[in-house]
Formats: sequence, structure tokens, C-alpha cells
Amino acid sequence: MKTKFIGTKNTLAVEYFFENKEKFIGRAKFWVNGLFFGSLNDTIFFDGYLIGGLNEILNKKHLNQRYLLDNYC
Repeated sequence: MKTKFIGTKNTLAVEYFFENKEKFIGRAKFWVNGLFFGSLNDTIFFDGYLIGGLNEILNKKHLNQRYLLDNYC
């Protein structure tokens, strides 16, 4: 599986891989400040999980500690 990137891991990026491009299904991770959220082990619907997650982050006035720590739990 070869992933693609939009953005830069050290600032803001999406790492992704399409399993079914026509149905917009695949795997993805968000990268914020060099830390990632999500898993390339889980199949997702891009227009639900991925776009919804990006909208949630972009609509925040500031990112709280949840998004800034390197503790993935």
C-alpha cells in the first residue's frame, strides 16, 4: 500500500490511500504538528470520517491539548 500526502506532516497534512476510488473509500491519517490521528489499518468513508474530522478541526477557535500531545491514547 503506497500512501499519498496532502500538506506537510510537521504542520497539517492528510496521509491517505484509496481502496475504492469510485465509492470514496480508503484509509487515512490526519497529521497536526508532526502527530497523527487515525489509522491506516481502518477502512473509512472519506466523505464522512475524513471530511467530518477536518471540518471539526477547522471550526475550532484553537486546538486544545488533545491535538498537541504525543500521547496517542
